Amino acid sequence: MKEIAPGVFFAVLDFPGYEIATSLVDADMPFVLCAGHHTGDYRWQDFDLPVVDPTVTERVMSRVAEFDFVVPTARFLEMATDLGPGLTVAQLAAPPQNHLDLCRIKGPELWRLLDELGWHFWADIPGNDYGQVASPHRSVVEYAVKCVEENR
Repeated sequence: MKEIAPGVFFAVLDFPGYEIATSLVDADMPFVLCAGHHTGDYRWQDFDLPVVDPTVTERVMSRVAEFDFVVPTARFLEMATDLGPGLTVAQLAAPPQNHLDLCRIKGPELWRLLDELGWHFWADIPGNDYGQVASPHRSVVEYAVKCVEENR
């Protein structure tokens, strides 16, 4: 673990599972942002997707749908086991701004934007490789490292 920017603690995690994200959640913080979520298995199947209007779904055939979404923390904890491998997630005290793109914004700009939202942690958990975790709280990153080491 190291401090990669002022007040941002970071660690690389050895093959973490989605459980690490659920174990880091602060139940008192209201929002969880999941970025680059994929659903589908790359074969053509029926989906109800907002093809034209974001508030109206249409039955279409698709192979996969990819999107970012924000849910209340309690709902994230309910659905986490079903989200599947590969998860980029941040827990926030405020809803994200429209320009916050966890899959594209990196480094100091990401930490600055997350700081504006009162973040608790950010994690990239690919499900098949080394993951990453960052937080403004040293204890959160230390706990993540400890959890991964105990589950080896």
